[in-house]
Amino acid sequence: MATRSATANFFELALVAPTSLSGFKSGAALTTVVGVLIEVPVMLSVVWIVNRSRGRYERGARRKPSLEPASRQG
Repeated sequence: MATRSATANFFELALVAPTSLSGFKSGAALTTVVGVLIEVPVMLSVVWIVNRSRGRYERGARRKPSLEPASRQG
């Protein structure tokens, strides 16, 4: 539990440091803070989509590819 608390504290410091060093009107500080806050939900959404569609890709991998053109398959 202490590790999780320490990680949360470092995350908060990583968000506060650019703002305190550069000020509120700095574009770099804004990008650093907002970028992280947008990146995490987007990454979690991508992981959720990939996990939900995993079966479709696994079914496709089981099929053997045919070397004949589709017009000759019957």
